[in-house]
Amino acid sequence: MKKTLRSLLCLLVVSLFAAGASAFAAAAERVERASGVVITNGSNSVFTDYAEYTKDGYIELGLAASNGYGTRANFSALGERAKIDVKNFTTTISADTPIGIATVISLQTAETGTIGGGNGNGMHVLLRKDGETTLTLAVYNQNASRTYFARENALEIANDKTVRIEFDYDGGAINVASGNSSVTVENLKEGFDEHYSQYDYKGYYTLSCYYMAAVKSNACVYTVKEINGKTPAEVDGEVVSAALADLKAAVDALGESSSYEDIESAAALDVFTEGVWGEVASAVANEAFITQKREVDEKLSIFIGKLEYGRKTDAIAEFAEALEGYSSKSAEEKKSVKAAYEKIFSLSEEHTTVEQKTAAADILSSARAKAEYPAFINGYAEGFVSSYENSVKDGEAEDLSAYLAISDIEDIWREFKAVNALDKLSAAQLEGFDGRVEKLKTSASNSFYSGLWREGESWQAKLTENGLYVTGEGAYGETLGYNKKLELGKTTEIKFNVIYALRKLGANHLHIGFYPVPGTGTMGTSDGVRVDFWFSGTVIEVKPVNGRTELPVYDAAYISVADTGFFDPELPDPDQGAYTVKLGANGSTLFISVNGLEMDLTGLDANLYKNGCYLTVSAMSVKGADRNELVITSVGDISFVPANGGSDGTDDQSSKKKKGCKGALGGETFIALACFVALKRRKNYFVKGE
Repeated sequence: MKKTLRSLLCLLVVSLFAAGASAFAAAAERVERASGVVITNGSNSVFTDYAEYTKDGYIELGLAASNGYGTRANFSALGERAKIDVKNFTTTISADTPIGIATVISLQTAETGTIGGGNGNGMHVLLRKDGETTLTLAVYNQNASRTYFARENALEIANDKTVRIEFDYDGGAINVASGNSSVTVENLKEGFDEHYSQYDYKGYYTLSCYYMAAVKSNACVYTVKEINGKTPAEVDGEVVSAALADLKAAVDALGESSSYEDIESAAALDVFTEGVWGEVASAVANEAFITQKREVDEKLSIFIGKLEYGRKTDAIAEFAEALEGYSSKSAEEKKSVKAAYEKIFSLSEEHTTVEQKTAAADILSSARAKAEYPAFINGYAEGFVSSYENSVKDGEAEDLSAYLAISDIEDIWREFKAVNALDKLSAAQLEGFDGRVEKLKTSASNSFYSGLWREGESWQAKLTENGLYVTGEGAYGETLGYNKKLELGKTTEIKFNVIYALRKLGANHLHIGFYPVPGTGTMGTSDGVRVDFWFSGTVIEVKPVNGRTELPVYDAAYISVADTGFFDPELPDPDQGAYTVKLGANGSTLFISVNGLEMDLTGLDANLYKNGCYLTVSAMSVKGADRNELVITSVGDISFVPANGGSDGTDDQSSKKKKGCKGALGGETFIALACFVALKRRKNYFVKGE
């Protein structure tokens, strides 16, 4: 008796799920990544999905099937050009899948998705491996609301595990064949029209794999051997060749009278400059394609160079005109002159020739020879130097970002002078600026913040009345570090109060890291103890791991400590959100103490820190989560709290600010402070005016 699709999907019950990688081990030789394939995987599998061309021009897919419709490969990254004619569609694939895995092949009108709720749209062919020799076959519509055909053990599995599918639009049928068996599903004309008529009868090649009942393994390998009588590499080759033909036609149409807009329109057709198109072209291109692309590039580059040169010289002319009567202009008018000047340097010269660059430089020199230029550039330099000075108070940078901005001020100033022709200034004016820059350099070298380093750009630090306020994104590659060398068991201790952390288990964890070398952190170059604070409700789980591998180093996995709430910088209570984390050793055995609760560690020993220890702060949070915020009150014997605790960043023996090595990151990495929004529930120290 014919069964519905849903009942068929649930018929097969096999042993409990246990992931295995044997199917991947049997993969054929692969040569290039197939970047035109977009893989979505909802399986939470340890397998690494892949899509790659083989030496024969096939595409091999390694997919970890998911429970439900989550894992899919859509041949859609090249956009509309990648769509395939539904009325004349054939494909041949081989499938190495475990028993119980269902494979769905379709031409979908949506770029991603599979069946259900408008996520894919198309006619779907399902093949489920029922045993070592048979396949269940089903054909159904977009959301499985209508099943055209469903039969268990409908097909035998060919020795080479291949299946051929053919869409016959004129006959209103789909034929599926494997080995010596085949099935033709008829009366599908209405279904074809319903799903494809408004999409010009074209769709994206899509392969999905999933399971409804438990399976022994979810590791699947597919080889797409043929699409419409061609290998996938040949199909992709035709797609990129068609794009190149359009580009060539547009470039060939350009001439001496072509406008900027004509050149831009032609250049916009060059989809190969970066990303997926370039990667696919590199993988499938033949010698003829490579030669033609090179010729087109050379010709287009000449026209783009003409465009860039024209826009550059136009911008210089606009600046020269705006510069007239500069000294008598209003403040607003002077801002317009500044904008016109900066526009010159914002324009690309990538395709201009040496002669064009020289000519543009000569035209700019003529503009700078105007009598008003020294007055303009003096004001421009004043604004530049002042922007750095404004971030320094009493010889100290106002925060870590300000320090990083001025830490390379000497090199930055040297380049600024060269680019902006400050030789037009008087000797006295130039000497004045040089002296101010020297003071900034001194401030940087003496800064408290020179004892900090960061990976990435999100972590910020600022000395406040409550201690060292720090905040940053919870993401890999984002770390705040302390350069002062600490001694195991003596100064390997940090005290801090949490101002804010997302309280949702698994959505956010704060890291305190102890590493034997500076400048490293999570997934970095060295083993080290990383103490993770997982926030949820009224309890915090503390989990020590090896920061390099993220593997546990505490046999019991974690301990729970009480959540004492959040520290309020406006009404400071030192017991709120307070934590003391210490790394110590009993003989060769390392231990972590959190608020007095000790955990003996395994896998790492005290010898790791024989040459010292360095502290880091980082986090991992779900995308879009608010940043963790905390105030560090001390590290080892260094207090960051003023007043009763002494001066900022000092110990009991000295009033001089402690400083470690120069920050690892320098240059103009200044992040706009305005991006830190002050929320009513807490004060953010990086919002000016509070």
